[in-house]
Amino acid sequence: MSANHEPVKVDQSSKTGSIEKEPIGSMERVGSVVDADVEEKNGQFHRSFTPRQVHIISLGSNIGSGVFIATGKALATGGPANMVIAYLMVCSCVWSVLQTLSEMTIAFPVSGNYIDYADRWVDPALAFGAGFAEWLGWTAIVAAEASFFHILIGFWSGGSFPLAATISLFLVACLVIFILPNTVFAWFEYVTSIIKIFLFLIIILLSLAMVLGAGPNGKMHHGETWTDFPVFLNGFGGFANCALLAVWAVGD
Repeated sequence: MSANHEPVKVDQSSKTGSIEKEPIGSMERVGSVVDADVEEKNGQFHRSFTPRQVHIISLGSNIGSGVFIATGKALATGGPANMVIAYLMVCSCVWSVLQTLSEMTIAFPVSGNYIDYADRWVDPALAFGAGFAEWLGWTAIVAAEASFFHILIGFWSGGSFPLAATISLFLVACLVIFILPNTVFAWFEYVTSIIKIFLFLIIILLSLAMVLGAGPNGKMHHGETWTDFPVFLNGFGGFANCALLAVWAVGD
């Protein structure tokens, strides 16, 4: 065996049995991505996020604004059963996609996202479709976040703040955040993710306390939503609406 421990393979098509060396871990080129080109590009980047920041940001990114403003609407329009089934279906799909993406990232780490994997292992046409869907999804998310920001400002200002002003403030704030240096952006996302996580836990505790009758005028609830109203409210339309709101809750 050679000193660099490279395996050998025998060329069966040759009668003389010539030996050809093949590097360990080599992968055939699929699609339009070249191994050497990807390795050269990856070498130009370095990690500026700490592992703690990555973990907290990953946890906080799964708590979208839809969790805070769309959960009640899903319950009111679809009923409890439709809501539970829709959220279970959407969360199962998201978990499966993330598990698959994690395996591909471990096997072949790149500086991009899953669009690069679609180009490498399937077809460039699929990568184009995935990229367009990514752009379309994030465009809708930015619009939804702007609407949520306007709702909050309108609630606290009594509706005296015009829509154009709130949208302008939202766009300026996003621009300032996105042009921050990488390390500053990491700390900003780290702090805001911690706030989201604690706010999520506080809402759960407050909701449980209200159901159990906390407060000066509180009362113990005994599942009136399940007994006095249909659990499958509005049929398939209610289920579809709950599924859409669930995607909003976990997608932004």
